[in-house]
Amino acid sequence: MTDIKIEIKYSKRRKKTVSAVFRNDTLIISAPQNINKQFLDDFIKKTKRKYFVSMENKKTNLKELSLKLMKKYFSKAIRDKIGNDFDITFVSTQKTVLGVCNYANRTIRLSDVLIPLPNWITNYVIIHELAHFIEPNHSKRFWEIVNNYPYVDQAKSFLQGLFFGVSHYKEFLSFKTFDL
Repeated sequence: MTDIKIEIKYSKRRKKTVSAVFRNDTLIISAPQNINKQFLDDFIKKTKRKYFVSMENKKTNLKELSLKLMKKYFSKAIRDKIGNDFDITFVSTQKTVLGVCNYANRTIRLSDVLIPLPNWITNYVIIHELAHFIEPNHSKRFWEIVNNYPYVDQAKSFLQGLFFGVSHYKEFLSFKTFDL
């Protein structure tokens, strides 16, 4: 995440609320004087993340990328069924899944966890979610659609390794080595 300047304005008049505004490259926080430090730190972290995701959504045209991926890896019949009347965006609220396709609303939400990962991983997740517009479950037909992407196995392995590492990170850090 890029560094953002932070300016905290403590107010005697504020009793409970905290607010944030971005001006230029500065995050301006207005907070009560007696605010809990941990609460404020968490608020700043979440606000910076939201800002980062917002900037990434402006920079990355996910719709255009999705349409290019569809054209390259999906048959014309599949592309016609999906169409182009859908929205796709990065969100900072998804922590346990990388992508969610809402067929009824015609939306795809991608976790901001994908942003620093290699493009071919993000492409895989996009293709995976686009395929849900055709098959809402992980049926054989669903995987036939997704498997047109040549990096499916590599992407799945990469993500399994990533999630294993994340889930065991604290355990790994506490592991002690012994001199023999």
